[in-house]
Amino acid sequence: MSIRGPEALASLDEAMRDIRREEEDISRRLARSADKLGKIRETEAGLFRQLAQVRLDPAMQSELDGRISGAEAKARDMLKAHSRELGKAEQDVAEIDASLTRLTGERAAALKTLSEQQEAFKALVAQLGPTIAKDPAFAQKKQQAAELADIAADRKSVV
Repeated sequence: MSIRGPEALASLDEAMRDIRREEEDISRRLARSADKLGKIRETEAGLFRQLAQVRLDPAMQSELDGRISGAEAKARDMLKAHSRELGKAEQDVAEIDASLTRLTGERAAALKTLSEQQEAFKALVAQLGPTIAKDPAFAQKKQQAAELADIAADRKSVV
């Protein structure tokens, strides 16, 4: 069983849409996981701060508190930057998908037009074929074309 080109393209397009849906789902899960991880890290930092207040002398407490606060701020900034970049990437993918959908529609319309034109051509050939076949000039040109095709085939087999 063979598959025609347009059918193969439609099948590929459908597979790509499925992959994109899965990719979007994974991206959403990843974003939620990153948010959860950020909250866990903030909680962890707060717990380290409390532990430092209980176990360390006051000089070390303030130094460690400064380090922890700096690490928290840096982690928040990194998560915000990652979230912005992820949002931009998702927007870019959405724009590309929209363009792909538009182009796929244009291709489908072009294939439909091509099919219609081919059918019209076949009908015209069927209508004019018997008339042209009776024309002596056509018969002569057809004979010449056959001879040239034979010569080309012979040369191809030699090479």
